[in-house]
Amino acid sequence: MINLNVFSEEKAWSKKLKKKDFFFKFFCDVFQ
Repeated sequence: MINLNVFSEEKAWSKKLKKKDFFFKFFCDVFQ
């Protein structure tokens, strides 16, 4: 149970990081 919780939290974090990375690239392209 605890392992599953940690795993889902890690997945959520990776999704957030991917979103941040996407927005960062998007802004870089816009302000080039």
